[in-house]
Amino acid sequence: MFRKRLSYNTVNTPIHTNDNSSNKMKLSLNRENIMNDLKMICLCKSQCIEEYRIKDVIAARVVYHSKNEVEKLQWLIDILQTYFNVEDNQISLLINGRLVCRDAFLVYYGISQYKYYVALKHIRNENFFIVHGNSTRDYKNTLHDLCFSYLEKLMDHLGDKQPDSNEVHLPCYCLRSEIYEDFLNSIKSTVIEEDFPSYCTFTNTWQKEFSMLKIPKKID
Repeated sequence: MFRKRLSYNTVNTPIHTNDNSSNKMKLSLNRENIMNDLKMICLCKSQCIEEYRIKDVIAARVVYHSKNEVEKLQWLIDILQTYFNVEDNQISLLINGRLVCRDAFLVYYGISQYKYYVALKHIRNENFFIVHGNSTRDYKNTLHDLCFSYLEKLMDHLGDKQPDSNEVHLPCYCLRSEIYEDFLNSIKSTVIEEDFPSYCTFTNTWQKEFSMLKIPKKID
């Protein structure tokens, strides 16, 4: 949590959003990145990943990453549905007819764990077919929830309720850009970079849901 004054050498650092799909495609298809991904050890210890050829991984990732975020989610729901066993509530993942573990499946297509579990949740809730507008809303809602949860904790831990108004003040040394960076650090263990909410999404959530949360001006 954002608890102390951060270094001011980041004050003028521009905030970069993660909304550029073409950049995600380039990162996913970068040969060095793929090589590093293929060095990962499967949790199942079966060495599923070692069986992959780079050209096959590239072809699979092009299929997935050529889509926008909403289309990716729908595609993932469609493919996971075919592997899901309703009777035992389990999923058996296949690549080229071969049973593989979750890690190997995600590496093959370059899918984030976060998006995988969102799709799996849809399947377990029997929400297989999503209207385009609703799927867009669902995707935005997941980003909103991440921001909301962080801001709520931030207000509880550092907020100072003002006696003469409904405002809650953060310490005056706080900067929104640094709070955003701290937010990203707080989610990076569960959400990979390509799924990070943008700075715009974060500040919009702040303005709409926590308009009472203010950073007071410093008094010299």
